[in-house]
Amino acid sequence: MKCCSYISGRWCEESGGPQVELRNPADTRVVVSCTQQVSAADAVTAIEAARPAFPQWREVRFAERVQICEDILGNIAAQQQAFVAAIASETGKTRIEAAQELQAGVAEFRAHIQIFEDELVERVDDHQV
Repeated sequence: MKCCSYISGRWCEESGGPQVELRNPADTRVVVSCTQQVSAADAVTAIEAARPAFPQWREVRFAERVQICEDILGNIAAQQQAFVAAIASETGKTRIEAAQELQAGVAEFRAHIQIFEDELVERVDDHQV
């Protein structure tokens, strides 16, 4: 299984940190995925690569940010069974427990959107923040 970091729109294999296999706790013979340990320097590289996106994101209007969040929730709903299967295999939970976990996460995400819309929005110039 190939495993590397995704930084600035590309897969970076050069960090060379050790790979860690993530196994299904219910059947440890099954490798669910892997992750690569990275160094502090790799983390700094990722942070620096992300930094140029912040000014552009700052200009995104609040309503558009809410729509992006709603789109994410729509994508999660469209792929619900894949998420449930992944949660079950990564955690060893039953599918029912995994579905409950996914539903709880979606509900929390929706609650945060609602809080921002209802209570925490303030205006700075012509922007809602």
